[in-house]
Amino acid sequence: PSVDMFDLGPVAGLTFAGYGSASASVDGPYSALEGRGTLELADLSIGGMPFGNGRGTVLWHDLTQVDVTDFEARLGETIYSGDVLVNLTDDVPISARGEIHRGRLEDALVLLSIDPGITGNLEGDFTGRFDLFGPVDRLTGPVDLQLGSFTSVKESCDGGPVVARMEQGRVVADSFDIKKGKSRFRGGASFDPKTQVMSLDLVTQKAFLSDLDSVKQSMPEFEGRVDMQVRMRGKPGGLTGTLESTLS
Repeated sequence: PSVDMFDLGPVAGLTFAGYGSASASVDGPYSALEGRGTLELADLSIGGMPFGNGRGTVLWHDLTQVDVTDFEARLGETIYSGDVLVNLTDDVPISARGEIHRGRLEDALVLLSIDPGITGNLEGDFTGRFDLFGPVDRLTGPVDLQLGSFTSVKESCDGGPVVARMEQGRVVADSFDIKKGKSRFRGGASFDPKTQVMSLDLVTQKAFLSDLDSVKQSMPEFEGRVDMQVRMRGKPGGLTGTLESTLS
């Protein structure tokens, strides 16, 4: 039977939404009951964070421990899989380890409640791995990504590696190395979905004007190199910082 997750009520202050169904068998002595079976979820969201549709093998043991293994899920066009261990005590901490097989940046923005406008309407593809723990609204742990081709502020890029992490729910990209033609852009960024505070540090290396789509479209004969350093902090609509650039 399908269950409306909203009917569970808030758990550790978090509201559930979506639908779930399970088939399981329970056995063992009362002091050591175990349940095994399969779990299917549709349109799942926890605390406002959407996780999409998924299916996995479930094991309930030690009264408060639920292990969902071989979990396969889809959020929008993003496909991911892994194992999720849930402890049904206190603030319901989880441990989630898995892989993003085919990711879409637009789906990641929805998951993290990031307005596409503050990313320059970011669109593109990525793959990655994650190893997270903690309450769902305060996850912590590494997230290693490989960006495919993407666009931002109407500029297309070839992608590159991103070394990132979650820190108590805050998204931190410790470093990225993006290629665009013969040009390279390196730096780091962060965003806190709760406070909406963001930061960006960007340095160009061997950046050529001929690689910029805006220059190619408006001034195709314009050539040269630009060395640039950008440092910005604050909330969307109120960002402050510095921009230093040199043309040669």
